[in-house]
Amino acid sequence: MCDNDSIKDMVEYNRRTGGLSRREFSALTLGAGLISALPAIANAAETKDSEVEIKTPDGTADAYFVHPATGKHPGVLIWPDLYGLRPTFKQMAKRLAESGYSVLVVNPFYRTKKAPTSTSTAFDDSTRAALFALAGSLTADTNVTDAKAFIAWQAPSVIEQDLVPPSAPPLFVRTWWY
Repeated sequence: MCDNDSIKDMVEYNRRTGGLSRREFSALTLGAGLISALPAIANAAETKDSEVEIKTPDGTADAYFVHPATGKHPGVLIWPDLYGLRPTFKQMAKRLAESGYSVLVVNPFYRTKKAPTSTSTAFDDSTRAALFALAGSLTADTNVTDAKAFIAWQAPSVIEQDLVPPSAPPLFVRTWWY
Protein backbone atom coordinates (compact mmCIF):
# COMPACT_ATOMS: atom_id res chain seq x y z
CA MET A 1 0.00 0.00 0.00
CA CYS A 2 1.03 3.62 -0.32
CA ASP A 3 1.52 3.83 3.46
CA ASN A 4 4.54 1.56 3.09
CA ASP A 5 6.50 4.07 0.98
CA SER A 6 7.87 7.40 2.13
CA ILE A 7 8.78 10.40 0.00
CA LYS A 8 12.41 9.35 0.40
CA ASP A 9 11.60 5.89 -1.04
CA MET A 10 9.74 7.45 -3.97
CA VAL A 11 12.58 9.85 -4.77
CA GLU A 12 15.08 6.97 -4.63
CA TYR A 13 12.89 4.87 -6.96
CA ASN A 14 12.63 7.78 -9.41
CA ARG A 15 16.44 8.14 -9.43
CA ARG A 16 16.92 4.41 -10.03
CA THR A 17 14.40 4.20 -12.87
CA GLY A 18 15.45 7.44 -14.53
CA GLY A 19 11.99 9.02 -14.43
CA LEU A 20 9.76 8.97 -17.48
CA SER A 21 11.31 7.23 -20.48
CA ARG A 22 10.73 8.29 -24.09
CA ARG A 23 8.61 5.19 -24.62
CA GLU A 24 6.43 5.99 -21.58
CA PHE A 25 6.15 9.62 -22.66
CA SER A 26 5.12 8.54 -26.18
CA ALA A 27 2.51 6.16 -24.76
CA LEU A 28 1.07 8.92 -22.57
CA THR A 29 1.00 11.34 -25.52
CA LEU A 30 -0.75 8.78 -27.71
CA GLY A 31 -3.30 8.11 -24.97
CA ALA A 32 -4.01 11.82 -24.53
CA GLY A 33 -4.42 12.20 -28.29
CA LEU A 34 -6.87 9.31 -28.48
CA ILE A 35 -8.92 10.66 -25.60
CA SER A 36 -9.16 14.07 -27.26
CA ALA A 37 -10.42 12.41 -30.45
CA LEU A 38 -13.32 10.71 -28.67
CA PRO A 39 -16.84 11.85 -29.54
CA ALA A 40 -18.80 14.30 -27.40
CA ILE A 41 -20.05 13.26 -23.99
CA ALA A 42 -22.53 10.43 -23.81
CA ASN A 43 -26.15 11.53 -23.62
CA ALA A 44 -25.21 15.07 -24.63
CA ALA A 45 -28.25 17.24 -25.22
CA GLU A 46 -28.85 18.55 -28.72
CA THR A 47 -28.09 22.27 -28.71
CA LYS A 48 -28.94 25.43 -30.60
CA ASP A 49 -26.48 28.29 -30.80
CA SER A 50 -26.41 31.79 -32.23
CA GLU A 51 -24.54 35.05 -32.24
CA VAL A 52 -26.74 37.57 -30.44
CA GLU A 53 -26.81 41.30 -29.79
CA ILE A 54 -27.87 42.59 -26.39
CA LYS A 55 -28.98 46.16 -25.76
CA THR A 56 -27.29 47.71 -22.75
CA PRO A 57 -27.41 51.27 -21.42
CA ASP A 58 -23.99 51.83 -23.06
CA GLY A 59 -24.74 50.34 -26.49
CA THR A 60 -25.20 46.97 -28.14
CA ALA A 61 -23.08 44.08 -26.92
CA ASP A 62 -22.21 41.14 -29.11
CA ALA A 63 -22.42 37.73 -27.47
CA TYR A 64 -22.74 34.01 -28.13
CA PHE A 65 -25.76 32.10 -26.80
CA VAL A 66 -26.06 28.31 -26.76
CA HIS A 67 -28.71 26.20 -25.05
CA PRO A 68 -30.34 22.78 -25.19
CA ALA A 69 -32.76 22.56 -28.12
CA THR A 70 -35.84 22.13 -25.96
CA GLY A 71 -37.06 23.43 -22.61
CA LYS A 72 -35.77 25.95 -20.12
CA HIS A 73 -32.55 25.27 -18.26
CA PRO A 74 -30.33 26.86 -15.59
CA GLY A 75 -28.34 29.73 -17.00
CA VAL A 76 -24.61 30.34 -17.05
CA LEU A 77 -23.09 33.72 -17.85
CA ILE A 78 -19.45 33.50 -18.94
CA TRP A 79 -17.33 36.63 -18.80
CA PRO A 80 -14.15 35.86 -20.78
CA ASP A 81 -10.58 36.85 -20.02
CA LEU A 82 -8.51 39.58 -21.71
CA TYR A 83 -8.74 37.98 -25.17
CA GLY A 84 -12.52 38.32 -25.03
CA LEU A 85 -15.17 36.33 -26.85
CA ARG A 86 -13.43 33.77 -29.05
CA PRO A 87 -13.83 30.16 -30.28
CA THR A 88 -12.34 28.67 -27.10
CA PHE A 89 -15.09 30.17 -24.97
CA LYS A 90 -17.73 29.18 -27.51
CA GLN A 91 -16.50 25.60 -27.23
CA MET A 92 -16.68 25.76 -23.42
CA ALA A 93 -20.22 27.13 -23.66
CA LYS A 94 -21.28 24.38 -26.04
CA ARG A 95 -20.00 21.69 -23.69
CA LEU A 96 -21.95 23.25 -20.82
CA ALA A 97 -25.08 23.45 -22.98
CA GLU A 98 -24.74 19.79 -23.90
CA SER A 99 -24.87 19.11 -20.16
CA GLY A 100 -28.16 20.98 -19.81
CA TYR A 101 -27.37 24.70 -19.33
CA SER A 102 -28.35 27.86 -21.20
CA VAL A 103 -25.01 29.63 -21.68
CA LEU A 104 -24.31 33.23 -22.65
CA VAL A 105 -20.71 34.22 -23.44
CA VAL A 106 -20.35 37.99 -23.63
CA ASN A 107 -17.86 40.35 -25.22
CA PRO A 108 -17.00 42.67 -22.32
CA PHE A 109 -15.22 45.05 -24.71
CA TYR A 110 -18.21 45.74 -26.99
CA ARG A 111 -18.01 49.49 -26.29
CA THR A 112 -14.66 49.56 -28.08
CA LYS A 113 -14.56 46.58 -30.44
CA LYS A 114 -16.72 43.68 -31.59
CA ALA A 115 -15.40 40.17 -31.06
CA PRO A 116 -12.83 38.91 -31.69
CA THR A 117 -10.96 41.60 -29.82
CA SER A 118 -7.57 40.04 -30.57
CA THR A 119 -6.47 37.74 -33.36
CA SER A 120 -3.05 37.15 -31.82
CA THR A 121 -2.50 34.14 -29.60
CA ALA A 122 0.86 35.44 -28.44
CA PHE A 123 1.13 37.60 -25.35
CA ASP A 124 3.90 39.82 -26.68
CA ASP A 125 4.35 43.49 -25.78
CA SER A 126 2.11 44.91 -28.51
CA THR A 127 -0.71 42.44 -27.87
CA ARG A 128 -0.42 42.97 -24.11
CA ALA A 129 -0.62 46.74 -24.53
CA ALA A 130 -3.69 46.48 -26.77
CA LEU A 131 -5.47 44.06 -24.43
CA PHE A 132 -4.70 46.06 -21.31
CA ALA A 133 -6.00 49.18 -23.04
CA LEU A 134 -9.28 47.34 -23.64
CA ALA A 135 -9.38 46.12 -20.05
CA GLY A 136 -8.62 49.63 -18.81
CA SER A 137 -11.83 50.84 -20.43
CA LEU A 138 -13.85 48.76 -17.96
CA THR A 139 -14.78 49.79 -14.45
CA ALA A 140 -16.76 48.24 -11.64
CA ASP A 141 -19.72 50.38 -12.72
CA THR A 142 -19.59 49.23 -16.36
CA ASN A 143 -19.35 45.61 -15.22
CA VAL A 144 -22.40 45.94 -12.96
CA THR A 145 -24.37 47.73 -15.68
CA ASP A 146 -23.47 45.05 -18.19
CA ALA A 147 -24.20 42.18 -15.82
CA LYS A 148 -27.70 43.54 -15.17
CA ALA A 149 -28.39 43.79 -18.91
CA PHE A 150 -26.96 40.34 -19.67
CA ILE A 151 -28.88 38.63 -16.87
CA ALA A 152 -32.11 40.40 -17.86
CA TRP A 153 -31.60 39.27 -21.46
CA GLN A 154 -30.91 35.66 -20.46
CA ALA A 155 -33.64 35.39 -17.79
CA PRO A 156 -36.49 34.26 -20.12
CA SER A 157 -34.44 31.27 -21.28
CA VAL A 158 -33.56 29.90 -17.85
CA ILE A 159 -35.56 27.57 -15.67
CA GLU A 160 -38.55 29.02 -13.79
CA GLN A 161 -37.81 30.24 -10.26
CA ASP A 162 -40.37 27.98 -8.58
CA LEU A 163 -38.63 24.86 -9.88
CA VAL A 164 -35.25 25.86 -8.45
CA PRO A 165 -34.49 25.21 -4.76
CA PRO A 166 -33.89 28.46 -2.81
CA SER A 167 -30.29 27.42 -2.18
CA ALA A 168 -29.56 27.05 -5.91
CA PRO A 169 -29.77 30.26 -7.95
CA PRO A 170 -31.02 29.82 -11.53
CA LEU A 171 -28.04 31.69 -12.96
CA PHE A 172 -24.35 31.05 -12.46
CA VAL A 173 -21.71 33.62 -13.42
CA ARG A 174 -18.17 32.50 -14.23
CA THR A 175 -15.33 34.88 -14.98
CA TRP A 176 -11.88 34.12 -16.30
CA TRP A 177 -9.97 37.22 -15.19
CA TYR A 178 -6.64 36.73 -13.57
